[in-house]
Amino acid sequence: MTVEIEDLVLPPPGRRQQKRDSTYWRARLKREAPAIYEQLERREIPSVNEATYRAGLQERPTRLKLMQGKWKGMTSAEKHQFVEWLKAQHGIASKAKGPPAARGTASLTGADGHFTGDAIGRLWDAMITRGKQPADVMEEIGRNRYETTFQEALMRRRKPRPELVDELTKWLSGA
Repeated sequence: MTVEIEDLVLPPPGRRQQKRDSTYWRARLKREAPAIYEQLERREIPSVNEATYRAGLQERPTRLKLMQGKWKGMTSAEKHQFVEWLKAQHGIASKAKGPPAARGTASLTGADGHFTGDAIGRLWDAMITRGKQPADVMEEIGRNRYETTFQEALMRRRKPRPELVDELTKWLSGA
């Protein structure tokens, strides 16, 4: 099989390709599934996405994946509203008892040094209850609001330093 230069989709110089757009998928279909590509061109298949699913180049997103994608785009206030709606619709009671600060000071980090899932939940609950963003919390504990260590630790991209964990534990307890 030969590959024509016009079939190659290259990222701009100095940048890596981050997005898989229609042009990219059309080139792959033409190269890897020519029969399906021809059906797409004749408009027998309604969209590039549908063609990629039929060719096995992409999996159809599950409802869970779609919801997870929507969740990532929501603000913290929208997430809180959604969780409250979910609790009301399905009678789900929160595992947490009492206000966020009253739930004890169990270690915020696990054996791997990252925040535990429970700790992330407790921190977000406290921030939502107090109407704070991570930058506001950093400022309240005496740090630079533009320091991103807390946000990165919340997203589990970075391990929080022990001093930060101590300061956040105090902040959670309301001290």
